[in-house]
Amino acid sequence: MNLRSRIVKAFDFLTCSLRHHTPEEREFIAHWLASQQLTYFRSVNKVLMYVLTGAFIAIYIHSPMPQRPIELVTYGTLLLISIGFALSKRLQSIDQRHIVATIAVILLTGSASSVHVHLKSPTTMAPLIMVSSFLMGNLVFLTTMFPYADSRILLILPANLSLGYFAFMDLHDGGTFWDPLLLVLAYTVVAAGILYSRIYRVRREILAEYRARNQLLQTERLRVEIMEQQLSLAKEIQDSLTPPESIRTPFGATARFFQKKFHPLGGDWMAVRVLANGDTVFVVADVTGKGIGAALVVHALQSLWAQSLSDTEFNVIDWLHAVNRTLLTLGKNKPHTSTLGVLVLSRKSLTYYSAGHVPCYTLIDNRVAQIMMSRGNLVGFTGSLEIIPVQYALSGNHSYTVVIGTDGALPKGSRMRQKDLIAMIHQITDDPSFALNQAQMDDDQLLISIEIPENYGNWDLRRVS
Repeated sequence: MNLRSRIVKAFDFLTCSLRHHTPEEREFIAHWLASQQLTYFRSVNKVLMYVLTGAFIAIYIHSPMPQRPIELVTYGTLLLISIGFALSKRLQSIDQRHIVATIAVILLTGSASSVHVHLKSPTTMAPLIMVSSFLMGNLVFLTTMFPYADSRILLILPANLSLGYFAFMDLHDGGTFWDPLLLVLAYTVVAAGILYSRIYRVRREILAEYRARNQLLQTERLRVEIMEQQLSLAKEIQDSLTPPESIRTPFGATARFFQKKFHPLGGDWMAVRVLANGDTVFVVADVTGKGIGAALVVHALQSLWAQSLSDTEFNVIDWLHAVNRTLLTLGKNKPHTSTLGVLVLSRKSLTYYSAGHVPCYTLIDNRVAQIMMSRGNLVGFTGSLEIIPVQYALSGNHSYTVVIGTDGALPKGSRMRQKDLIAMIHQITDDPSFALNQAQMDDDQLLISIEIPENYGNWDLRRVS
């Protein structure tokens, strides 16, 4: 280390510089000190009020003239500042180091003036008492009132020595001048050493707290990142069988799919498949609960659905029974239940199966609304699953709009006036996204809208293609 580096290092130490710390460490130290010093000064101020009150009374009774007025003014001023700090919130909002510096200057100046006057006009009171008062007052304020000080200490030290010279300057001719001045210097050096050790000890403790918090934050951030990656992977798996935005069925109907998740891993699920005979099967599920637990149940439903896709034939009742058995097996310790709605669109009819699910709504020629109420208990609740489907015949002379979804987007009951039911279906088919946003429910929302045109039964897109 060259001379320049040593000088810079010594200067940084004497001025309590923070520039060798990172900006984050400096900011943390500043915030920590600001939050701690007000509480500290309040407790010190309470002790100071009692000390100053006792000193003021003792000086008034025992201190001789002519230094008594100086000491009364000094300690009286300090007592007023202490009382004002205890009572005034506005005074407490000021930087506490400024208040302490003011108190220190008043005390040191008053004590030095008192010593100077006493030595100039000695009385029966021993000068040593005044000298001890002056030096101990300096020591107390430097080491007790400045635990959060910075480079202001460099202003206090020369001021203390100057006041010491002023206090004992009349002893210069007597040959005893250097003894008390050296004593002042020795006490000042000791007080400064104690103060520097406290400053750097407090900073080490603050930085240790900062590093511990930073380590906890990094650990928590890493944990959150891992969870987000896992959630993202789980979301990809859950969305792997999600239907496209719209499809065209073999006989010419158009189906559109809409979903709004309350949680990244939704508890609602939908799927579609086309059977070998041209029938289109739509499945809508609403799992009990939310979040990861509901998503795991959805994954079980997806697995059963994916397994059924390899079968050439698909029987809705058999599949619902398979789902029920699976959820009962998985839910031995904690029940896993779900409602399921299955809509089969064939050339001549609509068939709706409901395992505790909300109704399916049908609008005929944009004028008449029908509610398809299938009966059945939800899956995963009991081993006895009873499903009674409802079937609706389609006529080639009419157009149909069919809506199926979950209770987050559709009413649960069937007690709706014809006018309100038609308005609801129109709103869903005209702007499904707006309808989902209008619901404003803290739940997953899912909709399937199916447009069946006139002469639907006479179309067969498989032959055209």
